[in-house]
Amino acid sequence: MATSETRPLLGWGKQFTLSFYWLTWNIQWTAIIVILMPLQVLSMVGEENKATAVGIVTSIGAIISLALPPLIGALSDRTRSKMGRRKPYMLWGSLIDGGALLLLAFVPLWFEMPMAIVLYVAAMMLLQFGSSVATSPYSALIPDVVPKAQMGQASGWLALMSLIGIFLGNFIGGFHSDLFGGIVETYWAMLGLFVIGTVITMLGVKEPPVMSSVEAFKWNEFWQGLIEPLKDHNFRWVFLTRMFVEGGQWTVQAFLLFYFRDLFFGSGESVELFGLVIDKPEQSVTFFLAAVLLGAIPSSYLAGHLSDKFGRKPMVYIASALMSIVVVMFAFNIIPVFAGVVLLGLVFGLGHGTYKSVDWALACDVLPSEDDFAKDMGVWHIAMMVPQVLFLPIAGFLLDTFQSVGQSAGIAHLGYTVIFSMACVLFVLGTVFIVKIRGIR
Repeated sequence: MATSETRPLLGWGKQFTLSFYWLTWNIQWTAIIVILMPLQVLSMVGEENKATAVGIVTSIGAIISLALPPLIGALSDRTRSKMGRRKPYMLWGSLIDGGALLLLAFVPLWFEMPMAIVLYVAAMMLLQFGSSVATSPYSALIPDVVPKAQMGQASGWLALMSLIGIFLGNFIGGFHSDLFGGIVETYWAMLGLFVIGTVITMLGVKEPPVMSSVEAFKWNEFWQGLIEPLKDHNFRWVFLTRMFVEGGQWTVQAFLLFYFRDLFFGSGESVELFGLVIDKPEQSVTFFLAAVLLGAIPSSYLAGHLSDKFGRKPMVYIASALMSIVVVMFAFNIIPVFAGVVLLGLVFGLGHGTYKSVDWALACDVLPSEDDFAKDMGVWHIAMMVPQVLFLPIAGFLLDTFQSVGQSAGIAHLGYTVIFSMACVLFVLGTVFIVKIRGIR
């Protein structure tokens, strides 16, 4: 197998093909988490418990992704097939993912409470299962084929695809009734896009041959292997950095729809954005995240290149500072006009894009062993899932609780002050932990 130093450089076409799967993966997950799932949960559980229910649904669904990615990664490292080490898992995981999308679409229509929410959670768990089976080997495909000198560029491409996917996912979710006629039709559309993304990356990327022998899978070694990467000083701090920065971003993202709905849309009210009248909360989220994208695309591309030259750490410092400024302004409702809040999205996007551009590159920089890429990347992937399991139920409970307290005390914004302050703390912690990394600029 070629080493990272001897692999051929990738042109823009190969970079595009390699990262295209990530685009369609982000489309479906963003549309679901930010728009479709909150709307479906609200229709099932009602107004008073909406945030708590969203936190619980997301958390239980994500639990399955804690141990599964490194397990699939370890199996992938030991797989020898005509399709390669990574592609068989991408294929089967994507098929399961597609089936789960359809269950999410139809369960709220076929069943009534409480069975509806129980089966909806089960469908979310199935979606997480399929996604984990596919994305852990996909994460390892990056260091498999990308030369070390282009790792920052590859991370930038992934960030770019992630951001475009986030925008398209929010556009599809926000305008689902106008584009497709309803939620069910929207799930069908996302399934079609995801199939296209899977086919393009699987057919367009050639896995390098692996000549080493296969070691037998042993459960005791697997469980030890989950802990082993975290014993590595740099890997441990990169893991914690990602966990807390992702925690801050999830805390903002998961409750954006409710934030705009509660603060700017009363009974029959609408908002104005530079002369355009918006009368649906989900569409306001789309416009906000369009501003995030406008800030994030140039910053992700530029920061990816700059990080190869000047180091990863400065990019994380800049990213955390920009995102922290925005969530503090959200927390205290400093700009109560919707157009001003959308402009803040540009600032948040600059920070978000800067962080995403170095996220993958940081992990690849500190992977403890080239022989265990997929397993170690699976452990690293857990850092993205822990916030969903740990922080979102807490944030959802705090939001519902303090919104209720705030309404009694005449402070309508109190719940959002609490959760956005929580997001700021998480961003700061992520910045503090990256200081601990040694030998990486």
